[in-house]
Amino acid sequence: MLAAIKMNFSTLRNQCEPLLREYNAPLRPGSFQNIMDLISEASVEVRETAHNLAPNSLIQYGLVEALKLYVEKINNSDQLFIKLEAEQDIKGLDESVQLNLYRIIQELVQNIIKHSGASNALIQLVRSGDMLYISVRDNGKGLSSTDQPGAGLHNARLRVKALHGEIDIESTKGHGLFVRMSFNLEHLTNPSYEHPRSNSG
Repeated sequence: MLAAIKMNFSTLRNQCEPLLREYNAPLRPGSFQNIMDLISEASVEVRETAHNLAPNSLIQYGLVEALKLYVEKINNSDQLFIKLEAEQDIKGLDESVQLNLYRIIQELVQNIIKHSGASNALIQLVRSGDMLYISVRDNGKGLSSTDQPGAGLHNARLRVKALHGEIDIESTKGHGLFVRMSFNLEHLTNPSYEHPRSNSG
């Protein structure tokens, strides 16, 4: 709706500005552009807000069950088949932390769908002692040493860093992508971080 408003307003501006100049209307220079800029800013804010809203499944059932439902939707779409290996219960995680972990995995899966050409992927969540290990791998085309990571990988890095975690990305051309992450559970149960701003794309 905001995009439609912007397009219609742009058309209106193109129609009105010549008339305003012809009749010497008292309109401040840049008034139309200021409104266009405000619409663009509103669009960005709405997109970021929507991106960070927690899905109902996460609120109701927790991280693992929410991931199961997410994976099921992806598998039903025939875009990609994902196998999820996760412990049934990862308790004690702050709600905002669960949301960020969910979004990290979602970013990586969307990156696979958009860019990898993979047919299969594997997501693993393993709790060992005071650590949580998460890995995502696919059988896609991978990245060469000269390829630039996309926005999905960049956003995942930002979120992992915000949770004081470590992330390692391994890939060679033609052999898929392997993303490994590790988090200290003490940080995840007592979080103190700034919410990262994600890139679109």
